[in-house]
Amino acid sequence: MFIRYSNYGKNRYCQIVESYRDENKKPKHRIVMGLGKVDENGVPLDAGRLVALAAQINAACGVITKEEAKSAKNKHKTQERTGHHQ
Repeated sequence: MFIRYSNYGKNRYCQIVESYRDENKKPKHRIVMGLGKVDENGVPLDAGRLVALAAQINAACGVITKEEAKSAKNKHKTQERTGHHQ
């Protein structure tokens, strides 16, 4: 899997893409997950979605607890509402 940036109209998007081979062994790509719009520097406009995804992956892998994942998600939501980002 890899990250790909795609342009659609005037907008740019970030996607998680998977490589695979079809039934004829031809290499292809499929979008696993859309991560939303990005700015001109490739920074996601909806960073909260990525924070939540990263926390869920870390919790599933045992890197952090489910409670820590929930706390990270809630912390970012609070920062978005108040405009205070670290």
